[in-house]
Amino acid sequence: MTRIDRYLLATYLRTLLICFCSLAGIFVVFHAFNNMEELAEYARRQGSFVNAFVGYYGPFLLAIFDATNAILAVFALVFSVAVLKRNGEMTALLAAGLSHGRILRPMLIAAVIVIIVAVFNRELCMPNWKDQLGTKAQDLTGQVQRALKPCYDRMTGIQFHGRGVIVVRKEIVAPALMIRSEIPGFGTQIVGEQAVWTDASDQHPGGYLVSSVTQPENVDTIPSAGFGGRQFVLTRADHPWLEPGQCFVVSNIEFEHLVSGADTDRLSSTLQLVRNIQNPSVYSGPDAEVMLHTRIVRPWLDISLVLLGLPLVVTRGDKNLFVVAGWGLGLIAMFFFVKTLFNGLGSSETLISPAMGAWGPILVFAPMGYSRWKAADRT
Repeated sequence: MTRIDRYLLATYLRTLLICFCSLAGIFVVFHAFNNMEELAEYARRQGSFVNAFVGYYGPFLLAIFDATNAILAVFALVFSVAVLKRNGEMTALLAAGLSHGRILRPMLIAAVIVIIVAVFNRELCMPNWKDQLGTKAQDLTGQVQRALKPCYDRMTGIQFHGRGVIVVRKEIVAPALMIRSEIPGFGTQIVGEQAVWTDASDQHPGGYLVSSVTQPENVDTIPSAGFGGRQFVLTRADHPWLEPGQCFVVSNIEFEHLVSGADTDRLSSTLQLVRNIQNPSVYSGPDAEVMLHTRIVRPWLDISLVLLGLPLVVTRGDKNLFVVAGWGLGLIAMFFFVKTLFNGLGSSETLISPAMGAWGPILVFAPMGYSRWKAADRT
């Protein structure tokens, strides 16, 4: 790496950092201003405003980076070259015999590294912060009751309802579990005061421990029941580890599905997304297939978007940053319009399959991006 390469790389990374800090700063300032009382109360409980602020907004910065990494990479490239042109440095580099492709190479390598970092963030970091990313400022401690997203267990025929959920305790408040299948002795629903998600153990599979059951009455005397050779509702009559008034509902629908709903897939890693789609208890429509394929395609789409921005820095002579930003916004709007159109058609299975809904944009933009790169390399 030559001194010029290091200079260009430093210019690009500095511009990228400024763009990200500006975007993240706008979000944090507006959000904190609108929720100052809740943040102040949370800071008093934490004992430090800095710890509370970082603990709450840190995960949101990961989400902002995930949503905007490709856009930031494009704008950092466009703004960096615009600054070089405005200062006359681009002219000097071209006069020295360097092609546009050679000048842009360290910046493009840095852009690819940014996209790779975004992949690690999406797969390793964000899934660990699901609860925090779904937390509103009014529920910073996780103790406030949230709305429950009804979910139907396709394997057991039980639909989960309730007054709400408390995230920190993985608890359903006032659960009303509607029984849509033939489970002898339990009627049409199981009603209790609370239901707590419990991981699988030697005594039982994963599921929900329902306490203070009021319906059906005398639940302790009802034998455990199910169908297909499996028991899905366990009672004290057959399982003495249960306390009086308790029953255990076996389910593969984990607590996060009742809290996040569709966001569960969006915030999951690719492996978790595959497991969710393969989960026999959860309905996964065409939109889940589109999301899975999009995870695979997205890094290549992001790289294509960066390459599509090369004409803005190679062929256009504008030195005004506002004009350059306008052309960049137009390019990004076109890119996401086509991407959203393909995803929408794939999710509804209109004209194209879910897989094509995710792979269609890369088939459109990858050749265009490659041709832009070859043209810039020759210029």
